[in-house]
Amino acid sequence: MVTRLANTINKYDNSQLIEFIFPNTKNDDEDISKLFEDYFLNKVAPSSILKSGTKRNYRKSINHFQNYLANKNLCELSISSFKKKEAIDFRDYLIMENPIKGQKMKAYSGAGIIVKIKKIFNYLLPNIMTLINSTDKT
Repeated sequence: MVTRLANTINKYDNSQLIEFIFPNTKNDDEDISKLFEDYFLNKVAPSSILKSGTKRNYRKSINHFQNYLANKNLCELSISSFKKKEAIDFRDYLIMENPIKGQKMKAYSGAGIIVKIKKIFNYLLPNIMTLINSTDKT
């Protein structure tokens, strides 16, 4: 029985096995916008620990980030391709004058958004790196 299972497993490459074992695990090629949306839908929205105001702030932060990505044509950027330059551009994007509203965001408001986005990155990056490293070992 074990031999038959081992022979069956050997027919698949690492990425196919990971997809089979962890069907909802994201890979590094998935665009950053989708990863952030999935994070909100799977981690923030169903949380019984987070209050409704906190969830609303996460939603607003992700919306600002997705608007930045759309504005800079970076929607299909993978998470590993998001570098320090884009992070600085995002900060600048938040505090520059909004042409639609005609006003600037206060620095402390921008900082609150950046904190939420950083928390999401801190969650996503180790999970993706773990997935990548586990495929390299086999």
